[in-house]
Amino acid sequence: MIRGLVIREAFYLFGAIPFGSVLHVLDASPEFAGLMVILYAIAGGCYFGHYCVKHQDEIPTRAGDR
Repeated sequence: MIRGLVIREAFYLFGAIPFGSVLHVLDASPEFAGLMVILYAIAGGCYFGHYCVKHQDEIPTRAGDR
């Protein structure tokens, strides 16, 4: 799961660059751009939370917790 999570996080982080560039090119108002960035962050958090819940069995546990 760790590898899959890192790959998804990299796509999320590098996806913010073109997302911000598009907002700049479209000359979006600061209020609209700020709202879109906040929604992007919330959607990303929800996506990562969903991924972790769906792949709970792949999360490594401590050796003493068995």
